[in-house]
Amino acid sequence: MVSGDRLGGRLHRRVLRRVAARRRFTTATAFLKVAVAESADDDPRKVKLRRECPDCRGPHGRPGVVGSTLNVSLTHAGDRVAVALCADAAVGVDVVQVIAGVDVDSMLGLVLSDAERADFRAVHGRPARTQAFFHCWTRKESVLKATGDGLRIPMSNLTVWAPRRAARPG
Repeated sequence: MVSGDRLGGRLHRRVLRRVAARRRFTTATAFLKVAVAESADDDPRKVKLRRECPDCRGPHGRPGVVGSTLNVSLTHAGDRVAVALCADAAVGVDVVQVIAGVDVDSMLGLVLSDAERADFRAVHGRPARTQAFFHCWTRKESVLKATGDGLRIPMSNLTVWAPRRAARPG
């Protein structure tokens, strides 16, 4: 198990190639420690985080708080970071930076389930399709983070449905 400050930066940051990504990870981790400390009326410097892959025991996977049953999640992308805390259920959070020029149609088979692709056909216009695609992507990553499966499960195997519908299994 990897715990403490190693999650907070040194070990995990090394796998991030871009300096900006390493800084966002550090910011998100600090933000998470502050949020956890606030929820427990404690000092953020006392919050110890752990991260352990359920498959290989490597220092990646869903983060946790040492000595606590609090469920946590963190994310960072572009100029955004986010954290989520939940005392009584699994939680997952994700943010993306929408990139206007991305060819989302080339990624539909990798990300959307058959049912979602059928619904996606009704979305017209490049800006609307891009927004709908990244909305679905973000919902899927949040669910996969909450379950702890991460990207070990192909996104196309999970259905969260169309952008304006509620998420559901299927």
